[in-house]
Amino acid sequence: MHRFKLACLLASVCVLFMVGCGEKNIAEPIPDTWAKPKQECPNGTDRSALAGQWRYLEQGSSFFLNLDEEGNGSYSWKEGRFISHCLERQTLRGVWLQQENDREGGFEVTLNNDMTTGEGSWWYSRIGKETKPKRDGGSFRVERVNGNNASLPQTMKNTYAD
Repeated sequence: MHRFKLACLLASVCVLFMVGCGEKNIAEPIPDTWAKPKQECPNGTDRSALAGQWRYLEQGSSFFLNLDEEGNGSYSWKEGRFISHCLERQTLRGVWLQQENDREGGFEVTLNNDMTTGEGSWWYSRIGKETKPKRDGGSFRVERVNGNNASLPQTMKNTYAD
């Protein structure tokens, strides 16, 4: 009986070790490769329309958000990164990461018809080592800095009017 218990204990430790080795260290920020979706956005739209500078506004604070052709970019608050997963019709979904304060989470923003402004919400998925934070997120607004859609591809300009 003693050998059976020892064998079970050893097997349990091996399983836990194998599972643990495949996990990400939760204290590290998520690399960009982890933040990309595992499948393509169904009926997704070309995210290149997001490229450029945007102003992010939240509760009296604002900062600039610089996005590339994939809708990914950086912002100055807490060494932040913004990673777009899916732009479907007028809804953009993705993740945000802040290296300086060791936080990350998700966001969803609904853009207006000409994709120059949007209203959204954000939430936490991790704060430090806490992977199920109880803190609430918030709401925000984004505005394209150039104030017009002249840089958008012709196919994007009138796509969203229903």
